[in-house]
Amino acid sequence: MDFYLVERIDQFDYEEYDAAVVVASSEEDAIQQIVDTKHDYGNHAPDSLVAKKIELSRGIVLESYNAG
Repeated sequence: MDFYLVERIDQFDYEEYDAAVVVASSEEDAIQQIVDTKHDYGNHAPDSLVAKKIELSRGIVLESYNAG
């Protein structure tokens, strides 16, 4: 299993999720986990998400700032 950064690539607004760090077996599995959550906070269609494997090393894993 690896860490993946899953990000929305569509438009998002305040009080909506725009990214997540997921432990998964593949990019497709990471995206499917987000789709399966069925949160009410925005669009989680597979075609609105992109996943990138995170190489673990020293550093920040995720920073996400949405001013409101």
